[in-house]
Amino acid sequence: MATIRHLGIIIDGNRRFAKKTALPYNQVYKLGAQKVYEVVRYVFTKTDIPELSIYALSYDNLLRKSKELDAILKSQKEEFDRWIDDSFFEKYDIKIRFIGELNLLPIGVVKSCIALMEKTSNNKGKTLNLLMAYFGSREIVLAVERILKHKNIFANGNGKNIDVQDLIQQNLSIKEPVDLIIRTGGGARLSGFLPWQSEYAELCTIKKLWPEIETKDIQETIEHYNAVEMKRGK
Repeated sequence: MATIRHLGIIIDGNRRFAKKTALPYNQVYKLGAQKVYEVVRYVFTKTDIPELSIYALSYDNLLRKSKELDAILKSQKEEFDRWIDDSFFEKYDIKIRFIGELNLLPIGVVKSCIALMEKTSNNKGKTLNLLMAYFGSREIVLAVERILKHKNIFANGNGKNIDVQDLIQQNLSIKEPVDLIIRTGGGARLSGFLPWQSEYAELCTIKKLWPEIETKDIQETIEHYNAVEMKRGK
């Protein structure tokens, strides 16, 4: 049977859900943040997937109008603060990592992110990567910058013995390749989501908007992926 080692989820549709339902942004993004927790619980209790990466806030999201952006960040901070007091992550040995330009976020949000990372830092069984203020090309640039800080590895002709692709991968924030990417809202774009790690990933779209997603939708998508991979003989 096909085995998913790393699942990626691109959240899409909160804004369209607000327009569809005429609900205020603060209510919609609160529903969206709660949905993240619901999906995280499902993945780490009902599947054997050890690593989950969720595109929670793209760099482009930071350019949205202040009223909407404030609602997004407020709902995320409130949800993260709730997680700090939740025993779920310790019970299931889940490490939480925030990947992205956290320095671009309000200090209150950053403190909540740091608190969650510190709280779960000793967990080793599974990994939840939350991409915040993230854009894929920037992650690759940062990896190259880390490498260039150690220029001596290329000195005296040693560079010819170095696998540059492996070197870049080892300096990325997320190293495990993504097997399956689920995008909600009917779109089929990666939108800068883990471009290096997603080189051979299967992209599956769900038409439902993010607040409408049910765990059965995630389950059906995973089952579809497994069926396709089994036919391919993997």
